[in-house]
Amino acid sequence: VVGLIEIENNDAAIQDLVAGLNGLMGAGTYAYIDTGVIGTDQIKQAIIYKPATVTPVGNFALLTSAVDPPYLDTKNRPALAQTFQDKAGTGIFTVVVNHLKSKGSDCNDVGDPDLGDGAGNCNLTRKAAAEALVDWLAADPTGSGDSDFLILGDLNSYAKEDPIDALLAGGYTNLIAQFLGENAYSYVFDGQVGYLDYALAGAGLVGEVTGTTVWHINADEPDLLDYDTTFKAPAQDALYEPNAFRSSDHDPIIVGLALEADGRPGAFGKVSPADAAAGTPLTLALQWGTAPLAASYEYCLDTTDDDACTGWVSAGTATSALVSGLAFDTTY
Repeated sequence: VVGLIEIENNDAAIQDLVAGLNGLMGAGTYAYIDTGVIGTDQIKQAIIYKPATVTPVGNFALLTSAVDPPYLDTKNRPALAQTFQDKAGTGIFTVVVNHLKSKGSDCNDVGDPDLGDGAGNCNLTRKAAAEALVDWLAADPTGSGDSDFLILGDLNSYAKEDPIDALLAGGYTNLIAQFLGENAYSYVFDGQVGYLDYALAGAGLVGEVTGTTVWHINADEPDLLDYDTTFKAPAQDALYEPNAFRSSDHDPIIVGLALEADGRPGAFGKVSPADAAAGTPLTLALQWGTAPLAASYEYCLDTTDDDACTGWVSAGTATSALVSGLAFDTTY
């Protein structure tokens, strides 16, 4: 699964990319999540994947200002989430591709100026987006029924800045810091190195991460040699050679996963009725979310609150059940 940043915001660009890859690697090697146009910007995030390895589960989801107003999608680009299942049937996970507001232009119009603290422009805008992202994923926007979330993308924040702190406080682990340490980098600016690009694993996924690295194919190459000829003199353009050259000013982040089977159901709760009056019998309606890997479900009622239960009842493939015959003055 590959998360893409700054691809043209149309259908043609990703279709052309996938067609080009398949032309080199064989028909059907790659496919893409068809999101259509996202938002109003000229660029967007996108996802391509290998159908031989993973299968999309359900529909993609977008985090926008309409979903959570503090997430300013006029500054940050809408976050793109898609759940996948490993073709081996070992587990599912949700990839979330992000591109938060850059430091380059100001956010004075929303009361978020450069405070001179080193974080640059729009720090509070990025922090609010990170907090909204944590809340959004906690609500399982793709309906995966699974807690394995992987946040990817250009967060335009260095590792000790507020937006990253917000994600860490939300229970996510910075995989670059964990596997590569303090000296990791994916970006070079005026001779200074650091990283704005991230892979952060949620608590449900972090134990299934086998490794993380930065693929240094872009950041170290001088911009004198790169693809952008906007500000170059003819003599500089003449340095071009028809061989490998950087495709971005950022390096890609690579994450390895060994997914574990997960058949846990989604959110569980009492649907009806409200608590009965003392001494009045009632019938409970229970409901739970689906689990993509579950073939059937069981439920159990316990009165001891000790995380142990006996007498499990099969519900088959149903995701709801009616329960009657409960005892008076008993907490279940």
